[in-house]
Amino acid sequence: MAESSAPIAVSSTVPAAGARQARRALAVTLAVTIAYALLAAFGLRWALAQGIASPTWPAAGVALAVLVMAGPRHAPAIVLGYVLAALFGGSPQPSWVIATVAVGNMLSALGAWWVLRRLHFAPRFEAFRDFVVFVGAATLAATFASTIGAVAIGLASPAGTPSVLMWAHWFLGD
Repeated sequence: MAESSAPIAVSSTVPAAGARQARRALAVTLAVTIAYALLAAFGLRWALAQGIASPTWPAAGVALAVLVMAGPRHAPAIVLGYVLAALFGGSPQPSWVIATVAVGNMLSALGAWWVLRRLHFAPRFEAFRDFVVFVGAATLAATFASTIGAVAIGLASPAGTPSVLMWAHWFLGD
């Protein structure tokens, strides 16, 4: 049997489309990282507890919006964005506290996203129910993030106890 020397035709549209989607996802994740870092740096300017626990935290809203609109694959950008803001902002907190707060912020946004999906939230807020579901999910997320953060900072403080005032500022900021 003679072998053919003609090249085998391989469709390059599928790999090209996959590569294009991967580049787009990476670009969105990078944009979310930058946006989160900038908004976190803005929020950290009013921090109550040495570079953490701000009464204003617009990054939480952006994190939830990104997850609702683009999905959870961009959640790692929340961690990276917070870490960048804390490091470039000169946070005096130990690296384990920064990492704990970053992961807590991501998990709180993912938890709110999960609740919203589970309760069939419509991002267009077409019904009053959507508003109530959104406020409930955001409240749960703020509770989770502020608790994780306050406990981490409390454990790192000389007294070793979280501050209720810090938790309240954090909760209201989120």
